[in-house]
Amino acid sequence: MFGTRPYDKTMWPVENMFVSFVAVGEGWHNYHHAFPWDYRASEYGTPLNLTGTLIDLLAKFGAVYDRKTATPNMVKNRVMRTGDKSHHTYGTDEGRSAFTTLWNIWKHPSNPTYNSIYTPKPKILQSDGYALIPDELKQSERDEDILSKENEELMRRQKEEENRTTEANQIYNKLSKYIKEQQQSVPESVDELLLQQSNNNVDKTGHPMQGKAALNVVDCNDNALVKRKVTVDAASSTTSH
Repeated sequence: MFGTRPYDKTMWPVENMFVSFVAVGEGWHNYHHAFPWDYRASEYGTPLNLTGTLIDLLAKFGAVYDRKTATPNMVKNRVMRTGDKSHHTYGTDEGRSAFTTLWNIWKHPSNPTYNSIYTPKPKILQSDGYALIPDELKQSERDEDILSKENEELMRRQKEEENRTTEANQIYNKLSKYIKEQQQSVPESVDELLLQQSNNNVDKTGHPMQGKAALNVVDCNDNALVKRKVTVDAASSTTSH
């Protein structure tokens, strides 16, 4: 229900640090479903994955063997291709800040309600589904050289996207600051004058017009085309009548 999807944003399972502490390492479900053959069920070791540590200890005594894991290149590639950008190393600042918490407090992954703001968009799987063992992966997903080159390209694109976002935010902040300064620099008397002129209660020199408001229609050269002005006398006679 609560968590992030740093490895695959198309899946419902999430990473939840609190659950991992309570379940001694079984709370990293987004990773587990992205790499189901990894015996650790997590990218992390002790103290965040006590179950994986126990398996490693048993392996030293020969009770466990043939442990399979996702290589660092596999993890990086999956994170950058399908993740929600919240990964602690390969994500972005924008992605890592895209979360909410209950009552907007305790803004840390250890909060049980730490949750991504993005709703997953499940994808249509092929007939063979997800790879359950490394041998079912495509060659391009297993070859370390191919993965390294693709990761470099993915990292380059991500940096370019981050730079564009940063530039856009800087421009927006500068414009917002400029508009705010301009609004603060306009004296109150000028605001009132502009308001009066917009209501046609003053002439171009700023002097109040007598009687009722005048309707002035001018062309692009400020030449009067239509001008209606009701004087005080006319207004008084009309009222008395």
